Amino acid sequence: MSLMTMDNGLVTKTWEDFNLRPLKDHQNASQSDYRALTIGIPGQSQQFYFGSEIEGKPPIIINFKKLIVEEYEINRIIDKLNLFLFDEFKQPRELKVIWDYDPFKYVWLRVANGFTIDRSSFMNGFSIPFNQFDDDRYAIEEVNDVKWGSTTIDFRADYKLGHEGSGALDLPVTGSTNFLPTLDGYAVQPYIILQGSSDSFTIRTGTSYITHTGFNGKLEIDTENFIAYLNGTEMMLQRFDDFYLVPNQRVYITGTNMNFKITMHYRWKYI
Repeated sequence: MSLMTMDNGLVTKTWEDFNLRPLKDHQNASQSDYRALTIGIPGQSQQFYFGSEIEGKPPIIINFKKLIVEEYEINRIIDKLNLFLFDEFKQPRELKVIWDYDPFKYVWLRVANGFTIDRSSFMNGFSIPFNQFDDDRYAIEEVNDVKWGSTTIDFRADYKLGHEGSGALDLPVTGSTNFLPTLDGYAVQPYIILQGSSDSFTIRTGTSYITHTGFNGKLEIDTENFIAYLNGTEMMLQRFDDFYLVPNQRVYITGTNMNFKITMHYRWKYI
């Protein structure tokens, strides 16, 4: 059992590639610690709640068995491991990790502060701690690719098969329209592509709006990073709210002289 498949942006490895054998028993909290934000008012018999603040997940500790290897192999394995976990400036790399027991989602990890490894550790068993600063888990497939006939998703997946995807996959828009995106998990910020032309348009969901005057060509809207591109050139939108797709909440499109196709890209997100 490899336990983890890890991609550091350059190569993909498992622990077996380093002659390491991880133990199945490890610490991996399902979600971050939270701290309630409250305030008490003198004379009141209660505290007032103002939301919660995420304090981060505890480190994920991966334990390894004692290894029996030739003396000359130890330094070679340590060098290979360090090159994989750290970049050319000795900073921890961000690793895209798929757990064997959760094969249809991935997380982002970095080696935790204070990690060191030496020859003695290899001979006696050791642990590697990881930080998960982004405590979300992401679907390995983009929403429009989660469908019957997939070559990467099988019956073990808990994805909703047979759904309508984002609801906007080259969806023609020539007048006011609306659709219901499929969401299996939590709110997401989509990457929106409009191909065609319009004198003006508004995309609304809930109380969030994206509005702009005329465009002609390919308009890309990255709602997560608040960036828009028209025909590959960065541009400013007239109105660009903090835009989230929320489960069971429809998306509405209105405007004038609209003649374009819209596609929304996103991955389902879990904690």
